[in-house]
Amino acid sequence: MKNPASLSFESKHQRSLCFAIALLCFCQMARAQDSTYKVGRPLGEIDIIRIRELHHITDTYGDQIWPGFDTRKIPVAINNDDKEELLIGHPNPSKEYRPFEKFELNGRPAMIRDGVSRYGPRGGGWAVQINGAHSAYVSTLMEDRDTEGYLSLILHECFHCFQKDYRQRAEGARGDLPEDDPVYSALIGLESHILKAALEEPSDEKAGKLAGMFVAVRHERRKDMPKNLILREGEDEFSEGTATYSQARLYQLLAASGGIAPAHPGKDPQYHGFTDAKKEYQKMLSRIVPPQGHPIGFFHAMYNLGMAQCLVLDRVRPKWKERMRERGMTQFALLAEACPMQENTEEKRLAEAKERFDYDDLLAGQKKRVDERLDLVRGYIDAPGRLYRIYHDRIPKGFKWKPFGPVYHVPESLEKELAEKRKKHGYREEKIRDRRIIWAGGIRRFEKEGLLFESEKTPIIFGQEFMEWFDLDPAADPSDMIIEFESHEADIYVGVKIKTAGFILETDKARIERYTDVVKIYPIPK
Repeated sequence: MKNPASLSFESKHQRSLCFAIALLCFCQMARAQDSTYKVGRPLGEIDIIRIRELHHITDTYGDQIWPGFDTRKIPVAINNDDKEELLIGHPNPSKEYRPFEKFELNGRPAMIRDGVSRYGPRGGGWAVQINGAHSAYVSTLMEDRDTEGYLSLILHECFHCFQKDYRQRAEGARGDLPEDDPVYSALIGLESHILKAALEEPSDEKAGKLAGMFVAVRHERRKDMPKNLILREGEDEFSEGTATYSQARLYQLLAASGGIAPAHPGKDPQYHGFTDAKKEYQKMLSRIVPPQGHPIGFFHAMYNLGMAQCLVLDRVRPKWKERMRERGMTQFALLAEACPMQENTEEKRLAEAKERFDYDDLLAGQKKRVDERLDLVRGYIDAPGRLYRIYHDRIPKGFKWKPFGPVYHVPESLEKELAEKRKKHGYREEKIRDRRIIWAGGIRRFEKEGLLFESEKTPIIFGQEFMEWFDLDPAADPSDMIIEFESHEADIYVGVKIKTAGFILETDKARIERYTDVVKIYPIPK
C-alpha cells in the first residue's frame, strides 16, 4: 500500500477488551507474496515420470501390498502452488482441463488446468472426489526432497481411494475419544509396546501370544467406552491404519529386495530406487511407540497402531485381507477373531502385559502429562490481553491455513471457564458442534479469495463455527488495532490492511463498523 492513511482504535477497557470480527462475504484479489513458501516450478515431464514410477512399483508389488491394488486405476491430481493442477488417469475430466502437451498414461492424455480444484496441500496429501472419481491429491515435490517419500505419500492417498470398496463407515461412528483420561492414554501406550514387541519377535508362535495380549489390553480399555466411540476408533484405524500399512508393506518388500530399478533411469535426479527402504521401514516401526514424554493419543494410534495391527495380522492370520474384504471387518476385529480366549485367560494376559511393559510408569507419565496440559490450556484461557474472533463457518469452502506447534483439546472441565471468559467480554453463548482444540503455536497463513490473514505465533482456540485468537502479550503493540487504507467514504474503506499484535488481515474493500467493544469487518465483493 502506498502512503496509506490509518486509524488506531484504542481500547476503552484497555487490554482486557475483546474484538469480534465477523467475516460475511469476500472479494477476489491477487494473492500476496509469502516468503514462507517456495514458488512452485512449472509442471513438466518429471511430474509424469514420477507417476509412471509409481505405476511401475505397483505393477511389481501391488498384489503383495494388497490383492487387487493397482495405482493405474486411480486418478492422481498434482497441485502446483495453488496456481495450476495436473490430472493423470482421470476417466472424465471436467471442462476446466486441457491436454498437457502430448503426455499420456494408460491410454489417457495427461490433463492440466489453470487454477486448482482443491487448495493445498503443501507437503501433504488427500483422497478427494474430482468430477465424480476418487482421486489421490498431492502437491508438487520440492527440489530439496527425495522422490521416494513423495511416491510413498501418493501410494497412501491412492490406497484411500482403493479402500472405499471394502466397507461403509459404521453408522454412529463419531464422538470425542477420552484423551484427557490418563488411564485411557496409558492403555494406548501399553498397546503400542505390545504391538512393537510382536513385530520384533522372531517366533511366530510368541508373536501370536503377544497379539492375544494386545487384544486383552484393548478389551480392558474399551470396557467402559460408549459404542459410538468404539465404532469411531475402529473406523478411523481402518481408514488411516490400512493406508499407512500400504506404505510400510512397500518398504518391507523393497527392503527385502534391496530396492527397485527405476523404470526411467537418470530422468529424475531425486529418485534413487528405494535403496534405503530398510531404513525407512525401521523408521515406521519406531513410530509405533511414541517417544518418551510425548502424549499418547488417538491421532497417533489410528495411523501407527492401525498399521501395526495389519503387520501383526500378516504373521498370525494368513489371508486376513481376503477375510476383511469378505466380511468388511476392521483389523482389530480380525485380531480378536484370531486370538479367542476365556475370561480368566484375558485377565491373565492383561496382568502379564502390565507387568512386562511397566504399566505403572506409563500411567504415572500420562497423569503428569494430562495435568500439565490442563495447566497449559487453563493458562491460555486465564491469560490477560485481547481476544479476537473470526467466524469461519461463514467463509466459503477452500480456505487454507497451516498451524504451528502441538494441538491440545480443550477439556470439558475447562469449557465452563472459557465460556465465562467470553461472557465477561460480552460474547453471547453459541452452540458448538465439536470440541474445541488449541494450536499452541499459532498459525502461519489463512487465505481465501478476497481474504489474506497472517498470524504471529499466537495461540488459537479452534471451534466448529469460529476461531479465537489470544494475544498473550498485550504490551506488544501500543494500540489494539490499526486499520490502514488507501481511501474511504463514510464507513466504506478501500485497500484495507488491519494490523494487530496477533495478526494482519488484508482485503481490497470492506465496510468497517466500530462499536464500544466490537469492531466488525465486512469485506465487500467487487
